[in-house]
Amino acid sequence: RYFMKSDIEDRIWNAIPVTHQAFTKLLELLDIEESDDIATACVTLGNRSRLRVNPEFIRKHCQTNDRLAMLVLHELYHILLGHTRQFETVTPAQNWAFDAMINAHLCRLYPASTYTILFRELYKPDVFPEALLRPPDGWGTKEERWQLEGEALRVHRTLYTEDSATYHELFSLLLDGSHAGNDDVRFPQLL
Repeated sequence: RYFMKSDIEDRIWNAIPVTHQAFTKLLELLDIEESDDIATACVTLGNRSRLRVNPEFIRKHCQTNDRLAMLVLHELYHILLGHTRQFETVTPAQNWAFDAMINAHLCRLYPASTYTILFRELYKPDVFPEALLRPPDGWGTKEERWQLEGEALRVHRTLYTEDSATYHELFSLLLDGSHAGNDDVRFPQLL
């Protein structure tokens, strides 16, 4: 079933926890736009951002309110953290680093598997750099399985603790030549 615009907007409004700080940012958005021109979802750059969502992506990957909340909160965090106002354009490396930080933060806020499943299904746990966009398999249980190695493993572990990693650490990973295939880092489809 395809959602009509009002269905998607209603779902978005109902998915975001009212007590979450991002809810007020959602209220400030002028529009929630559907677009087939984007693969997943995004917020526009500038002082007044718009939330743009791909209805097919939502239909396929955000069947529950928990999944939809993670998608929308992810985009709203780009606004809350100033990513949409500080840059005229964002490079794939910057967007990846921003997404890694945001996803880790959201997973720590909402650690239940019903929320984190969106990131766990979208990104592979053993492929650099996309593995840093998701918690490891079994995260928060005795069956945690970290699959990266070396500095990438250290930063991945740091992202998913209260210590967190820094943007500098994430950018350094991309520049470090010790990762297999790092000369041609392929960025995953980002939210």
